[in-house]
Amino acid sequence: MGKKVEEEKLTWATVDTDDPEEMERFREQQAEKAGERIRKAVKELQERGIMDEKGRRIKKDLPPDMQPDSETDV
Repeated sequence: MGKKVEEEKLTWATVDTDDPEEMERFREQQAEKAGERIRKAVKELQERGIMDEKGRRIKKDLPPDMQPDSETDV
């Protein structure tokens, strides 16, 4: 019988850092999570009109408090 591969979600608290196969699964899971976060952030920036579909910034103006004529100081 073959070894059953569990598709458990690994965390730093549960991963066996001495097991190369488990560490590889952990890295793959972390890369997948990072990709999901990136896609979510890109979608949000596009919906807000800050970035276009090619990843270029659309809005380049400064916020009101950073405009040259602003009376805001630090």
